[in-house]
Amino acid sequence: MKYLSKFDFLFNKEDSEAIDSLEAYYKDGVFERGFIQNYTYKRLKDFWEKHLKLKKDVINLITKYFMWSVNLKEKQFDKLFLENFGFQCCKLCEKKMLEINNISNPDV
Repeated sequence: MKYLSKFDFLFNKEDSEAIDSLEAYYKDGVFERGFIQNYTYKRLKDFWEKHLKLKKDVINLITKYFMWSVNLKEKQFDKLFLENFGFQCCKLCEKKMLEINNISNPDV
């Protein structure tokens, strides 16, 4: 199952495209020949659906923990602070920062 989770990006692909992609890995020895026929593609899609839900839940929990641990709801970080920790502003944050700067310094 740990190998199957690496192919979760195939969940939203067309069935034939996903099967062709998986069959390419037979050559690498990741899967045995006939794996999809034995396991069935429907069960594989069900596995990926559950896996993606768990993955999303984990990302949300980690994000909430991070926000809690740095008290993010009460702090505003400047760009230099983020860069010191290897982070960068997303496009939405940059847009908000520009709007805030324009409001506080309309002549600039």
